[in-house]
Amino acid sequence: MNMKNNIPALSALITIVVVFVVLLANSFQSVDPGHEGVLYRPFGGGIDTAMAYKEGVHFIMPWDDVIEYDMRKQTQELDLSVLDSKGLTVSISMSVIFRVMSNRSPLLHNEIGPNYAERIIKPQALAIVRDIVGGFRAEDLYSVKRNELQQMAEDLLSSELTRYHLVTDALLIKDVDLPDQIEKAIIAKEEQEQRNLLAEKKKTEAYELALAKVQTAKGDSAKRIINEQAEAEAIRIKQQQLARAPQYIEYLRAQAVLETARKWNGEYGSGNVFGDAPVLLKNMK
Repeated sequence: MNMKNNIPALSALITIVVVFVVLLANSFQSVDPGHEGVLYRPFGGGIDTAMAYKEGVHFIMPWDDVIEYDMRKQTQELDLSVLDSKGLTVSISMSVIFRVMSNRSPLLHNEIGPNYAERIIKPQALAIVRDIVGGFRAEDLYSVKRNELQQMAEDLLSSELTRYHLVTDALLIKDVDLPDQIEKAIIAKEEQEQRNLLAEKKKTEAYELALAKVQTAKGDSAKRIINEQAEAEAIRIKQQQLARAPQYIEYLRAQAVLETARKWNGEYGSGNVFGDAPVLLKNMK
């Protein structure tokens, strides 16, 4: 065998093997976590809209390409100036929280492209909020109607973005800046309401204090009446006892004498009527 004649063939074989190994190594592509892969075949049909590649490693022909789409929640910050129902300019800051529908990234890429946030979400959100604000007064948006505006805008945007393979998780109205004259009027109204509440509070406190005094006076009067009734009842009972037993008064007198005797210190003053050797009565009945 002539080695010189086999060198070209061997070189060609080595080249084929190297090329095959390189192609094989490049045929494995990974999709990052939280993403979907869109397959693009430049030599055979373009975007594959029938299949979305999930996160992980996939065998892809080396001449094909995988375009990744973030499937996690994303936020678009928006600021706009709109006119209220009276033609006054209102500035609104809001956030749109959205995501791509599962398995819809190929359709989204084919119909809109990677810059869908700027092409779809921003103009749709601005148009919807602008239309809704036109039906409200600026002062209502500052207070009672703000949540209503937010809910209406979120519902309409959610319905609209579904056509573009997107999901609206939330639309949040972060701030509403009113014209100076409206803001001053609202502040003056709030200050007046605070003064009214304070005056009403003081009025209530004065009424409760007066009511407490009345209740206290009633309590003292009732207590006095009860004491007087108790004394009258005691007198009535004594009178009944005297009427039933006349000797009861004699008993009371005897009790008084005995009480006096218990308090006596054993000495008589000079010139007493008992003389020097008084005799104590015993067994009094």
